[in-house]
Amino acid sequence: MQQVAPLHIRYYEHYYYLTAADLEGKKIINFRIDQIHRLNVAAMENEQGEVVTFNRAEVEQKLGVRKKFKDALGVWIHAEKDPLHEIHIAFFKWAASYVKRLQLHPSQKIVSEDKSAQKLVISLKLRLSASADTQTPIIDRNPELAFLLGRFGNNYEIVSVTPIK
Repeated sequence: MQQVAPLHIRYYEHYYYLTAADLEGKKIINFRIDQIHRLNVAAMENEQGEVVTFNRAEVEQKLGVRKKFKDALGVWIHAEKDPLHEIHIAFFKWAASYVKRLQLHPSQKIVSEDKSAQKLVISLKLRLSASADTQTPIIDRNPELAFLLGRFGNNYEIVSVTPIK
């Protein structure tokens, strides 16, 4: 059981998520709404029985909610220490056409397009989990990127990954 301060509802990959702050306002937590059981919505009370309120905008600003989701594909919350990267991904055949018409992320930019080769290269700016092992594949450092790219089978290739300072 968790008591949280609700901040907003997000829609990602056909599911709704409740984004909330823990009671101390120190971290953001996501709950898939269809997985919430025995929901009990009640006013929080302190030890004296007085209703505890919070300022949603203030909590969101304190926790940097906008910044955290700006560098994420969906609802995955990366740690502050996780570095931001520019990732270039090439898509081929049907995947190139599909991605050209679909915005995967607000940072998405078309880097190059070769219609005769049915190839499209885009860039995304995303956080990747910090890894001391330089051999760790990029998709293992961002579960949402792995999930997203998995739908394209062999019709994509990660071209480059550059840390952003």
